[in-house]
Amino acid sequence: MNEFEWNSLRVGDRVVVHEHRVDAPAAGCDGTIAFVSHHRRHNAVGLRLDADPTAVRWPTRFEVDEKVR
Repeated sequence: MNEFEWNSLRVGDRVVVHEHRVDAPAAGCDGTIAFVSHHRRHNAVGLRLDADPTAVRWPTRFEVDEKVR
C-alpha cells in the first residue's frame, strides 16, 4: 500500500492483509481497521482479522494490500 493510501485509513475500513509471520492465521485475509495511531511522519493502524477477531494486529503498510470495496 502506498503512503497516501496508508495515511487515509480510518477506523472501520476493510482491508486485505498479507502477514509474513510463521504463526499468522492466514495469508491474504480480510480485516477491519480497529485503531489508528497518528505520528508525525506516518500512521500506525491496528486491525482485527476476520480469521481471529479477538486479537489486534499492528501490520506495516507493506503487509496491507488494499481497501476492500
